[in-house]
Amino acid sequence: MGDYRISDLAARSGFPASTLRFYEQAGLLPARRTAAGHRRYGDTDLDRLALIRTARSYGLPLPEIGRLLAVWEGGACGPVRAALRPLLAERAERTAERAAGLAAGAAALAEADAALAAPPPSGPCRDGCGCVDHRAAPARFPDAAPVERGAAPAACGRDCACRADAAAAPAAACSLPPDAMAARVAAWRALAARAVRREARPDGVRLIFPTEPELAAELARLAAAELDCCGFFAFTLELDAEGLRMAVRAPEAGLGMLAELFGAGPSVR
Repeated sequence: MGDYRISDLAARSGFPASTLRFYEQAGLLPARRTAAGHRRYGDTDLDRLALIRTARSYGLPLPEIGRLLAVWEGGACGPVRAALRPLLAERAERTAERAAGLAAGAAALAEADAALAAPPPSGPCRDGCGCVDHRAAPARFPDAAPVERGAAPAACGRDCACRADAAAAPAAACSLPPDAMAARVAAWRALAARAVRREARPDGVRLIFPTEPELAAELARLAAAELDCCGFFAFTLELDAEGLRMAVRAPEAGLGMLAELFGAGPSVR
């Protein structure tokens, strides 16, 4: 049986030490303590992290992972599989609902884009020109609507706690495994590079993009995925005559991660 420090466990598991501490605070990774108060882990903790990694790859929130770990601690695979299947079925249903919502949002953007491409009316803007509509609010994406710190994304249901206790957990502790985190950062940077303007804000950033329905759908999809692992972010997508805009907000402790994803520094035009 191994006797690992947190740095050893991080090296062996591939999880950053900050994520291991986050999992400890969430109750998923209890640690033994030496007389001096230092954390110590064993080989069983590597197996525990392997289960956590797999469950997170399925998009399961932390409370469900905690219940799954309680079954896993019994030592038999059969009950774990039996507990996992209904969780995945529920997750698949939610994913299908989210995909349908994003498809509807993309269709609305395509319709708006077609209206904006048509010849403009003579005189001021009016209903049907694609710039203003007195009958409805600007198109928004439910999955990327603002999520205040301390509130769970509506699409994940009342039991969603992807960040565990947001008030107590480290605000910048992403629960993605390292390989998935690297891919996520690359995906955000690729999309951010397509912005025509970037506006720095005290609590985040605002990006203005070309009016492209496919781009809007991809932004919404990635924002919804981000909320599963980094619930401290708040995303807002809007489309109007100015173009496609995405605002991203984060608490003070999460601004470093926001800068890693979207860049830091003054506004850029």
